[in-house]
Amino acid sequence: MKINRKLLIVLLFLPITLMAQIKTADIELVVDGDQRARPWLQRSGSILFYGLDAEYTAGNEFYFSRQNGDYPWVCLIVADRQHLENMTVVYNGPAIARIPQYQNLVLDNTRGRDYLCLLYSTSPIEADHIASQFYQAGGNFYQRVEYAIRRERVELESVRYVQNQIGFSSVAEGIVPLYVEIEHK
Repeated sequence: MKINRKLLIVLLFLPITLMAQIKTADIELVVDGDQRARPWLQRSGSILFYGLDAEYTAGNEFYFSRQNGDYPWVCLIVADRQHLENMTVVYNGPAIARIPQYQNLVLDNTRGRDYLCLLYSTSPIEADHIASQFYQAGGNFYQRVEYAIRRERVELESVRYVQNQIGFSSVAEGIVPLYVEIEHK
């Protein structure tokens, strides 16, 4: 059997070309300066989110540390069960080594579940538009965020979330949400 050399070369280099298009983001959640939170990936309907392995109390301080990543833009959104309608954009801008850049997230005295969402994007994120859409939507935190980013969101099937570490990889362009739930006692 005679194989066309050009076809063979294309077939040999196709996996390399596909790998070059995969974008990744690896994030570490740090608690109180040095503890590394251990997340586990969970599913609630069509939403994938990371739950943490411990309960946290008022005063616990959190920050996200970017390990590596191909997504140049990030937006951090925070809400809690008591104040779902008061979504807060903590950071929106170029992806940096430590998110948020100038402040840490400190749990307040409101017990319950706290929700964080890191939006990663290949282009600048319009946080004002997302906030406007979030407030127009009904439902829980996830439903509101999903509604707000629906036009730019990378389809769930195009994202591979990492188990036991906050991160993902995808070949698609657009916004990829990373949801994190914190049990606040």
